[in-house]
Amino acid sequence: MDYNIIILSISTLRKQVDKCVGRWGDKKITYYSQLEPVSRMLIEEKGNIDEVLAICTTKAIEKTEFSEEDGESNLVMSAYDYYVKRINGAFPNNGIKFTQCPSNAFDEKNEIEKENAIVEVARYILNKKNDIKKLDPDANLNIWIDSQGGTRDVNMLLNAIISTLRLLGINSKGIYAVNFYNKEGTVINQTSTYQIIDFVSGINEFTLYGRAESIVRSENNEFKGFLFEKTWNK
Repeated sequence: MDYNIIILSISTLRKQVDKCVGRWGDKKITYYSQLEPVSRMLIEEKGNIDEVLAICTTKAIEKTEFSEEDGESNLVMSAYDYYVKRINGAFPNNGIKFTQCPSNAFDEKNEIEKENAIVEVARYILNKKNDIKKLDPDANLNIWIDSQGGTRDVNMLLNAIISTLRLLGINSKGIYAVNFYNKEGTVINQTSTYQIIDFVSGINEFTLYGRAESIVRSENNEFKGFLFEKTWNK
């Protein structure tokens, strides 16, 4: 049986957490945690999410006091614990494993700690893949990415993790974010955007080292032709 993991980075909390509306397709939900919409969409549509791997900075696991708009007041917990609480509240008895990674939260301003976080997340995913294959050689590890959370620095780190996993032969099944305006968040599929970035990186790999794997993965032939033309006919 396949194993499905959501990878996301935890956002910090404000003193008051807004009550928002989330949408995907014909579905409409009320939510508070910034990371709820994509997770809830994937859990409902895929039906068998086994684990959520949460990338946490020191601020993401720091307990803070906050209130919900039109909801609970004087809550004291970390942003990570609040996300878990909200998902478990929406899906009781879901059986999902929530894993904080790296095991020791990192300081997003410390470059060495950020690099170590990339290594730890990639190693965790690679070990998970190997463990699954030992139990069932036909099983697949499916990675789903929520690129919404975290600061800009942490989001760039998430991009580095996605690229590292690709180098290890582990590609994401889907990459999602939320288009947010006026307390309404619509889930959007960003997979094709990341494929374009991957292809442009592949052109650089091919030019420098003769590696063509990233180029072959792209399905956009028009885009391929444009970059080949502009790269080699200077």
